Amino acid sequence: MIRSAGAVPQLTRWYIRQTVVTLRPVVSRGMVELRQALPHAQELAPKVLARLQETHPALVARARTVLPFLLDVPEPEPEEPDPVDIVIAEFGKLERDQQDKVARNLSLLWDNFREVFGGASGFQAAPPIDQKLYLEKLEAAARRMEVVKGSEAAFHYVTVELMRQYASFLQTGSTDEKAVALARLVAPLIDRGHRMSAKPLQIPMRPVRQRVMQL
Repeated sequence: MIRSAGAVPQLTRWYIRQTVVTLRPVVSRGMVELRQALPHAQELAPKVLARLQETHPALVARARTVLPFLLDVPEPEPEEPDPVDIVIAEFGKLERDQQDKVARNLSLLWDNFREVFGGASGFQAAPPIDQKLYLEKLEAAARRMEVVKGSEAAFHYVTVELMRQYASFLQTGSTDEKAVALARLVAPLIDRGHRMSAKPLQIPMRPVRQRVMQL
């Protein structure tokens, strides 16, 4: 009995060592995975917290009180609105007749663009300084016309800003989502403007008898 009792501590130490040896790879692997996941968790936490704040503000308030150290994460900074989204939204606010004016003016700007550069491929092959000067002129014009946003003359700003951003994407040859969305708006507008400009001028004719009587 005494010998058996004396062997218990040794067996316990042996069992502990064996357990540590067995668990060491598992713990090491878990620590590696934790270190790999931590940056993503730190990036995701503010977004998750912001979403919870919108859907369950009372729950988040109580959680901050009980577990402040767990929810002590910085508020996510609001994302800057994308210029493409802004100008597309501005175009959508225009009345139909103003959108027609945008189409006509865009077709004129495009005709001038083709005269200067010979089209998209010519613009891309032009010296960088010429590309830069052209885009800067459009940018300066768009800044001057920002004051008319929301007015009956808003189509002037929308026209120039659409052309500026369209030319910017042509310069870089971008095919990302924003570039495609803008091209799907601008290209049909240019064609629409050309079609409207090509229509013959409709002059209302008075009846012949009425014209004779008024001579």
